[in-house]
Amino acid sequence: MTPTTATTTATTTPTTTAISLPARTLRKVIIRIVPFVMAMYFVNYLDRTNLGIANSDISQHLQLSATMFGLASGIFFIGYVLVEVPSNLALNRRCWSCGSCLE
Repeated sequence: MTPTTATTTATTTPTTTAISLPARTLRKVIIRIVPFVMAMYFVNYLDRTNLGIANSDISQHLQLSATMFGLASGIFFIGYVLVEVPSNLALNRRCWSCGSCLE
């Protein structure tokens, strides 16, 4: 007679502690980035709203037509976008408060 060998097969079931790496990574990214993006969206909305509210006072004092105000606000936002990235890069390279904190 031949001895019978019992073979066991291990089944893998995902548990709460053994979630796959891509799922954990996606969850961490969502938890850390989504609140920041929501805050930036809110600030962007406030900025655009403030520009719209200031339209009447600015146009009245500077005697701007609607077309001129639209052009001025477009130039403002273009300048803001063009200068935003280089200024943040410069702030990361040098500590402007003391002047000696080079990376």
